Amino acid sequence: HAQMADTLADRTADKQALDVSRDTLDQEKQALGKTVDRARKTAQLAATEAEALLGFAEEAAEDVDERFRRVGGAAGVSARRGHAQWATARLAQSLEGNPRTDRLRLLAAQSHLRLARITAQTGPIKAVGGHFGDALKTLMPLTRRDRPSPPALEALAQVHAAAAEFYVGARASLPQYRDVTLAQHAAQQAVAAWRRLVKLYPQQPRNQAGLFDALGALGRVQLADKLDAIATLRDAVREGDQLVEAAPADFERRFKLGETLTLWAEALMVRGRKAEARAALAQATARFVQAAPLAPPGKQPELDAARQRARLLLGRLAQ
Repeated sequence: HAQMADTLADRTADKQALDVSRDTLDQEKQALGKTVDRARKTAQLAATEAEALLGFAEEAAEDVDERFRRVGGAAGVSARRGHAQWATARLAQSLEGNPRTDRLRLLAAQSHLRLARITAQTGPIKAVGGHFGDALKTLMPLTRRDRPSPPALEALAQVHAAAAEFYVGARASLPQYRDVTLAQHAAQQAVAAWRRLVKLYPQQPRNQAGLFDALGALGRVQLADKLDAIATLRDAVREGDQLVEAAPADFERRFKLGETLTLWAEALMVRGRKAEARAALAQATARFVQAAPLAPPGKQPELDAARQRARLLLGRLAQ
C-alpha cells in the first residue's frame, strides 16, 4: 500500500508539473501572439507611411518638372534634365537597398520614363533608348509575375507607348534616330500589355480604353511605314464601339472612335479597298456628328478639323 501511495503521489506531482507547463506555454503563446500583432500593426503603419511618402515624392517630382518647364529657354531645359537625372539616380539608389518595395520600384521606373521623355526633347537624343531600357528593366520583377498588379502593367504599357512615339516621330533634323521597326515593336508590346490587363482585370473600364488607344497608336505606326494596318485598326474600331456603347454621352470616346474610323478608311484606301473605305468614312462622319452636341468648350475646332479630314478623304475617293 505504501508503494502504491508513493506511485500515486509521483503521478499527481507529474500531472501538476504538466499542468504548470501547459499554463506557461499558453501564457507564452498569448504573449507571442500579442507581440506578433504589435509587429504587424507597426509594419502596416510603416507601410502606410512609406506609401504616403512615395506618393508625395511622385507628386513633388512632377511638380518640380512642371515648374522648370515653365521657366523655358536654355536654363529651363538644363534644370529639367538635371533634376530628372538627380531624382532618377536617387530612386535607383533607394531601390538597391529596398528591392522588394513594389511602389518604390514603380516610382523608379516612372522616373526613368520621365527622364527619357525629357531627354527626347532636350537631348542628347542618343541617350533616350537607354532610359527606356532602364525603365523596362526596373519594371521586370513586377511584370514577370503570374498576376502583375494593374499599376505595373499600365506602367509597362506607358513605357512601350512612349518608345513607339519617340522612334516613329524622332526629330526631322535627326533622321538617324527614326526607326519604324523599333516603333512598331514597342507599339505591339504596349498593345500586349493592355490585352493582358483586360484579360486579368476585365472589370476595369480604363483597361479597355487603354487597349483602344494602344491599337490606334499601333495602326498609326503601321501606316507611317506603309504597312498593312487594316486588321489592327479594325480591332481598334471594335474596342471603340464597345466603349461608346458603355458610355454614349462621353465626347472623347465618340470623337476618338471617329478618328480611328478615319484612320481605318485611310488604311483601306492604301490597299485599294475603296468601297470599304467609303463606308468607314461614313461611319466616322456619323460619330463626329453625334459627338458635336457633347463637345466641351474649346474642343469644337479639333472636332471641325477631324470632320474636314474625313471630307477630304471622301473627296479623294470620288476622284
